[in-house]
Amino acid sequence: MTAFIRTKDLYARLTPKLVLRAHAAGWFKPLQSRSRFTIWSLADVARVEERLAAGEYPPMIPSEVLAEERRRQRVRAIKATATLQPAA
Repeated sequence: MTAFIRTKDLYARLTPKLVLRAHAAGWFKPLQSRSRFTIWSLADVARVEERLAAGEYPPMIPSEVLAEERRRQRVRAIKATATLQPAA
C-alpha cells in the first residue's frame, strides 16, 4: 500500500503556489482526486522536496507569467507618469 498525504497536510510542507507549480511541471500527480479532498503519494512529495533542496525550482505556470508581465507593465506606467509630473 502506498503512503499518502492529503492536500491540506501537503500545504503544511510545501506552499500552495509551489504545489501548483510542481504539479503543472509534471513533478508529481495526485493519486486520487475527489470533490472533497485530494491525496498525494508521500514518495512523490519526498522527491519534490529533494529537488527543491538540490536547488531546482518548478517554472511559473502560464497564468503566473501573464500576471507578472501585467505587474511589470503597471510598474513601468507608474514610473513613466511619475517622472513626467513636476514635483509639488
